[in-house]
Amino acid sequence: MGNNKCYLDSNVLIAFFEELHQFHQSAVEIVVKAMTQKMTICVSPLVLNEMVHIILRDLNLNHVVAPEAKISRILKRVFRIPLMEIVNSPIKPVSLLRIPAYMKKFKLKCRDAFHLLTMKVNHIKYFASFDDDFESVFSRGIIQKF
Repeated sequence: MGNNKCYLDSNVLIAFFEELHQFHQSAVEIVVKAMTQKMTICVSPLVLNEMVHIILRDLNLNHVVAPEAKISRILKRVFRIPLMEIVNSPIKPVSLLRIPAYMKKFKLKCRDAFHLLTMKVNHIKYFASFDDDFESVFSRGIIQKF
C-alpha cells in the first residue's frame, strides 16, 4: 500500500511551473517519471499553501499586477496534473501529537514534520523535494526519496 504514491514538496511544484527556475528541468523529470510509472501524485493543502505563499511573495516583489490571477492559473494547472490527488493531514489530536516526536527524532522543522505525518497517514512511500531536510527520514527508510 502506498508504493504507487509520491508526495510533492512545494518547491517541486514551484520549479515545475516556473520555466526560469533553476530546478525546472528536474521538476519536469520528476513529474514525468511519476506519470510514466502511473504513480498518484499527492499534495496536501499545506503544500498548496506554501506554494501560493512563495509565488505570491515573488510576484509582489516584482510588482506584478493582479497576482491572484496568476495564482489561479497555476492552481488550475496543478489540478490538471494526471493522477493528482489532494491528501489531507490527520485531524485527530492523538495523530497530531506525533509532530513534536517527528521534529525531535528526525530533526525536522514543524512544517516538515507535518508533511511527514501527512505522508504516513496517507500511506505515501515516496517524497520528491529539492530540500535536504528529510535526509534523516530517508536514511532510516521511513519514506523514500523520489
